[in-house]
Amino acid sequence: MILDNLATHKIRGVREALDAAGARLRYLPPYSPDFNPIEPMWSKIKQILRGHAPRSDEQLLCAAKKAFQSISVADCKGFFFSARYAT
Repeated sequence: MILDNLATHKIRGVREALDAAGARLRYLPPYSPDFNPIEPMWSKIKQILRGHAPRSDEQLLCAAKKAFQSISVADCKGFFFSARYAT
C-alpha cells in the first residue's frame, strides 16, 4: 500500500493492520503529488463537480455520485501510469 504523509496514515495500528493483511507499506516522499495516483482522480472529480455547479446539499450529493461513477477502469490505469507505477 502506498500512502502519503497524512498524519492519520501514521497512527498506531495502521502498520500492524497492513502487516497482518500481508500488505507492504510504503510512504511517498513529502510534497510529491506527482507520485500520488489519487491526485489526478481528485482533479477529474472536481472538474465534474464544477460542471454540475450544485447549489444544495442534495445537488452536491447527486453530482458527487455521478462524478465518482464516471471514473472508469481506464481512468484508474491512466492515473497509475502517469504516476509511473505502471508501464
